Amino acid sequence: MNEKKDLRFVIYVDEIDATLDKASPAEDGHAILHLLSQLLTDPNLPIRLLLTVTDKEILTRFPGGTVLLEDLQTWKIPLCISVAEVRELIERFEVPVKFDDEALDRVFYYSGGQIYFVKLAVRLAVNAGGVQADEKERKKMINAQRVDKLMHEVISPLSSSSNVIRDTNDMVFRTMTNIYSMFFSKEEQQFMQVLAEAKGVLRISSLQVSETQFEKIANELYQRGYISKVRTDENEEYSWRIGIWQLFLEEYHQLRYRKR
Repeated sequence: MNEKKDLRFVIYVDEIDATLDKASPAEDGHAILHLLSQLLTDPNLPIRLLLTVTDKEILTRFPGGTVLLEDLQTWKIPLCISVAEVRELIERFEVPVKFDDEALDRVFYYSGGQIYFVKLAVRLAVNAGGVQADEKERKKMINAQRVDKLMHEVISPLSSSSNVIRDTNDMVFRTMTNIYSMFFSKEEQQFMQVLAEAKGVLRISSLQVSETQFEKIANELYQRGYISKVRTDENEEYSWRIGIWQLFLEEYHQLRYRKR
C-alpha cells in the first residue's frame, strides 16, 4: 500500500440481504452491517464494497442500513428477459460459435436470463465446438441438443465428459450447493425439491399443504426470480424460471436414481 497509493481492496458479498435476514442471533446482522459501514466510510482504509441484494428493504430494518444504502452507488444487475436479449448478449461476447433459434430457447430456459448461467452455456459450447456454419461467418453452429447435453453434463458428468466439463462441474455444483443450503429456508428447499420431483411444473391443487402456506413459499421464490407463476381461474401453476435448478436438484437429491 505504501508503494501503490491508488491500490484498492474490493470486498464482495453476495446476497447480503439474505445474510442479514438469516443471521442468528439477530445481533450478528447488526454487527455485520456496522462493520461494512465502517469499512466503507473510514477514509484511512483503501476498501471498496461490492454487494448484491434482492430486497434492499431488508437492509433498512437494521440500524444504519438506510445510511449505508445512501452511501452506496446502486445498479441493477442486467437480466435478459427474453430470448432476443439472450441473443444480443451472446453476440457481444464475440465467440467462435453461433446458437440456432432452438438452442437460444434452451439457453434462456436453463439460465432464466441470468448472465452467470448464460456465460456458462457459452463457455461450455466454445469448448465443445459444433457443426461448421457457413463459410462467411466461420463459426461453429450449436443446436438445442448440444445445449441440453452440455448443461446436463456440467451438473452430472459422464465418464466420457471432458476435463473442462469436470472442472466446471466442481465449481458450479459446489456453488449451487452452498446457495441451496445457506440461502433457502427448509420450507423453500422442500418446495424446490417437490417442484423438481414434479419435473419442473407444479399446480397448487397437487400439493398436500394448505393453500396459504403454499402460496407464501412459492411467492417468495417467485419474487426472488427462481420460479415463474401462471394464474388461471381455478389454479396456479409454478415452473422453473432458471431451469438449471431442475438439473441440480435431480442430482443433489438423486431423484433419477431413486426412481429407478
